[in-house]
Amino acid sequence: MWNPPIALTLEEQKIVARTRKTRKFFVFLREHRHELLDADLQHLLAQSYSPEPGGQEPVDAGLLALATLLQAYCHVGDRDAVELTVMDKRWQLVLDCLGAEQPPFRIARSPWRRTPGASGRGNCAQSWTPPRCSAPAGWRIP
Repeated sequence: MWNPPIALTLEEQKIVARTRKTRKFFVFLREHRHELLDADLQHLLAQSYSPEPGGQEPVDAGLLALATLLQAYCHVGDRDAVELTVMDKRWQLVLDCLGAEQPPFRIARSPWRRTPGASGRGNCAQSWTPPRCSAPAGWRIP
């Protein structure tokens, strides 16, 4: 299970200060990722797929879920998403890999992109209720 730190480091605080006005979603995800990806959800996500045999180490479901959100938010493909984890400090901020020279995961088909029920386990999103996160003053969350 993925358990990134909650408190912002000094470097993260600097990135948040620069990002807060233009790309609020990055800051929101960084500040609330521990609420959004609680143990129950990560367990549910991990059960929703089984890793294919051989090859790569499994990637934590929480990390993949956040990367998938960022990918949709930035409208980028799989290859660009992997590249952004190394090149973009905002992505690194959210995914807890600041200063990484290697991406935290490789290009792979996301297990949640399959059609619901393809794995025989149903759609895990249908059985999950998102937690209520308090938005900072002045922020509107649709």
